Amino acid sequence: MPDRPPTAYYDDDAVVRRHVARNSSGLRDHERRLVETYFEDRDARVLDVGCGTGRVAGALADRGFETVGVDLSEPMTAAASEEFPELDFALGDATDLPFAADSFGYAVFANAGLDDVYPEPARLAALREIARVLTPDGLLAFSTNNALNRYLFDPSRTSDWGSVGRFLLRNARAGLFGSRYKRIAFAHGVELTYGITPPAQRRQLARIGYRLVGTSQRRPGRPLVFDPRPYYVARPESAARTDGDNPER
Repeated sequence: MPDRPPTAYYDDDAVVRRHVARNSSGLRDHERRLVETYFEDRDARVLDVGCGTGRVAGALADRGFETVGVDLSEPMTAAASEEFPELDFALGDATDLPFAADSFGYAVFANAGLDDVYPEPARLAALREIARVLTPDGLLAFSTNNALNRYLFDPSRTSDWGSVGRFLLRNARAGLFGSRYKRIAFAHGVELTYGITPPAQRRQLARIGYRLVGTSQRRPGRPLVFDPRPYYVARPESAARTDGDNPER
């Protein structure tokens, strides 16, 4: 079970203020490259799932996209509406989006927000639900935690074996080996979050009816396995746009 309800952290006033302070940073470099490469139709509507306080939604609107945000946290969406009053923000669950089918040409789920959806069948249901609200030729871009990041080390960085050891011990005690959810130590504390290897994420997308179009990472040209939180860009095919069983693997 999760260590705490999924919205508890994001509902905290101090957390909301920190997210608001980051709004001015706009898109990160790898997000900007992704948008410039794959979001070609400036007339398409964009859905920012897990929009938080509107960092991505605001940046996309600045680029001329009609952007709508949705988030499970009421304090986050309220702050987003104050920051970007010209945009529409809705309170909603990624597994049950408050939008009609075929409403958006693009969807983005940034900051590995998809990995906060628990348990895994719900995470897969969210991917199917996003497919429902996308147009037939729509694209989803989402980031996810790379599970290999805890076991493979980028040669350009110093390996922190101590943190890996603590990670292994913490999750062994929690009985989480065999699960894609792990207890991860962040600056604000330990949280339960999802992680998946790049090969497994590709297979998972294919199994639920998405076709992988591309990826985006922080440092272009290096192996994807070294990126802690890569973006995947995928197009839902007919299988993803209909209801069905969600495989857990």
